Amino acid sequence: MSKMDEYMVVLPEAHPLCVKEKIEIENLENEPFMLSEHGGKNEVTELLEKSGVHPQK
Repeated sequence: MSKMDEYMVVLPEAHPLCVKEKIEIENLENEPFMLSEHGGKNEVTELLEKSGVHPQK
């Protein structure tokens, strides 16, 4: 059995991804992105890289 972590995505109300109940990591491709220094930044960056996802910085 594997453990899956959940992360939070914060979006403006009018963003197209707001209609989704669940956002897959692939949906973040080319989206503007901010990470907190105190919120697992290295883990999230590694996950994005492994998934081949390149968000805007």
